[in-house]
Parts: sequence; C-alpha cells; structure tokens
Amino acid sequence: MRFNSAAAFDMLCRAQMSDYGWQRYWTDKKKAERRWEFVKEKYPTRYMEFFYKSTGSHVPLSRGIEFFLLFDDIERAVAVTEASVQFAESLMADLSLSVPKWLKQNNEITLLDLLFKGCFGRVL
Repeated sequence: MRFNSAAAFDMLCRAQMSDYGWQRYWTDKKKAERRWEFVKEKYPTRYMEFFYKSTGSHVPLSRGIEFFLLFDDIERAVAVTEASVQFAESLMADLSLSVPKWLKQNNEITLLDLLFKGCFGRVL
C-alpha cells in the first residue's frame, strides 16, 4: 500500500478545521499540537498552506502565534500579535467608563476594598 502524500495533507487540514483545532476553548491543545508537529515533520515547506486551508476565514490568535513560533516564523507571529493588540485597542479607543457607585461610597472602607488591598497592596 502506497502513502498518498497529497491526500494525507488535505485530510490533515480538514482534521484541524473539523476538530476546531485553532479554537482555544473547543478542543484539546495537545491534539492540535500533534497535527502541527506532523506538518513540521512531513510537510515543513507547506506550513503556510496548512494554516490557510485549516483556519477558514479567520486568523487564530493565541494558537496561531504558537503555530508560527513552532515553525520559527517570528515575523508572522509578531504581525498577528500586533494586529490583535491594535484590534483590541480600536474597540476601546473612545471608551469612557464612569466610576462604579459600589467602588467608593461615603469614603468608607468596604470588604471589597480590603480584598483589593490584600491582592494589590492598596485600597482603590
């Protein structure tokens, strides 16, 4: 029986996508990492193709960065990190939050203040 490399690669991409291998909370990270290692061992020059075919229409943040680091593609890992930070900043750019009423009432120290003091060393 012969090994069909092209078919195996396509199945690997589909397995990553079908198992939600890029989703942090939907699948076991170890399963995804085993697929990445297989790609690195058998198809090291096709890792970007694997990424494109298995991610669908989104860029996975934390696992995508780890994937690029596994392949020593620091430039792409940094680009994804920077894009994710810029996106988060754009969501909060003009955000103005008022001080919650429960935070300070009548200048008294509450149990919540004591909790913050214990955790952060100061009362807010």
